[in-house]
Amino acid sequence: MEGGPRHGADASLLLREATGWEIPVQELAWWVRGLETPGAAGVEYGPDGRLQRMRASGWDIEYQEWLPPQDGFPAMPRRLQAERGSARVRLVVDGWSAP
Repeated sequence: MEGGPRHGADASLLLREATGWEIPVQELAWWVRGLETPGAAGVEYGPDGRLQRMRASGWDIEYQEWLPPQDGFPAMPRRLQAERGSARVRLVVDGWSAP
């Protein structure tokens, strides 16, 4: 299947087909909010109490920058990087808003 839109009930399967990577989609919600994933290992927090790194589902996640608390939100991740073998994903968040 070449690029273009993909449809299906299993986001993990769709990402694996598109990228060849095993990406734990259900854990991503934890990662992007800077929360320790249940079952994570090698968890490290900084002196400010914010998550700095963890290992989850074979991925090493490093939190590189946090946004300060604002508009009723606590400090939230601004930049994080996740690596597993030769796969590397970077996420940069410009801002957070309530649904």
